[in-house]
Amino acid sequence: MSQQHSATQQHHDSWWRKVLPPAVAIGAVLAVWQIAASAHWVSETTLASPAAIVSSMIATWPDLMAATAVTTGEALAGFAISVILGIAIGIGLYASKTANRAIYPLLVAAQTIPIITIAPLFMIWFGFNPAGKITLVAIFGLFSIAVDTSRGLNAVPASIRMWR
Repeated sequence: MSQQHSATQQHHDSWWRKVLPPAVAIGAVLAVWQIAASAHWVSETTLASPAAIVSSMIATWPDLMAATAVTTGEALAGFAISVILGIAIGIGLYASKTANRAIYPLLVAAQTIPIITIAPLFMIWFGFNPAGKITLVAIFGLFSIAVDTSRGLNAVPASIRMWR
């Protein structure tokens, strides 16, 4: 019984050692930020105080939740499309050595492009409507899913493959 209590106590102590330092750091940053905003060291229009942000969130909560629901739906739709197309492309890359040699390097290279650099172009090309945002999510998810599907299929040992 004492060993179990000791293990529980160690886990509890370990948890506090992991959680407390970042919690204190976040609290300190928020406190300095609030003090700087309250003392008008920074313009309220440049950097709102944490209290003003929380107040605004409370005041606009229904609108925020509605926007969150729409954004979540768009993200899930784009992700579903990227999963379906990414797995299909990954299987195609695995099945066809010619397609693999032609397309795989392009997909891998596309993964290195930071999303923030290309997202504005996608918004111009596809629009800021739901279809444009779904397309953006789908395209950026597609690359890694296709590449990893192909890699995963190639990593299956030949001795246990039920295909090829």
